Amino acid sequence: MVISAVFAAKGLWLIFPFAGLEIAAFAYATYVVMDVGYRCEVVSIDGDEVLVQKGRQRRGKSQRGGPESSASFPLGWARIEFVKSAGWYPGQLLISASGKTVELGEFLPEEEKAELADALEAMLAKR
Repeated sequence: MVISAVFAAKGLWLIFPFAGLEIAAFAYATYVVMDVGYRCEVVSIDGDEVLVQKGRQRRGKSQRGGPESSASFPLGWARIEFVKSAGWYPGQLLISASGKTVELGEFLPEEEKAELADALEAMLAKR
């Protein structure tokens, strides 16, 4: 805005609408990136089921948050599968049972997905 004000002082006032559009685009992009940063997934093993909840973290008292979707799998039938990347496509970490499949850690890098797969398989093997 400072640069726009300098140009406007020199008589080039038409720069203000474009500077406003640029600031609005930057603010919107910042909001989108921050919103995506609050995504979370909770995997809990309780009793005889594995529960996967996907949603957003709460950002404050008045902000939305909590689980947006959930899936439940029988503990004895739940299987973890890590499909490695092929070309441009990132790897996938899948949990499945009884014909139902859910992808875990969509926002994680491939190395962390592999670590998570190992940790989940170890937890399922203990039960």
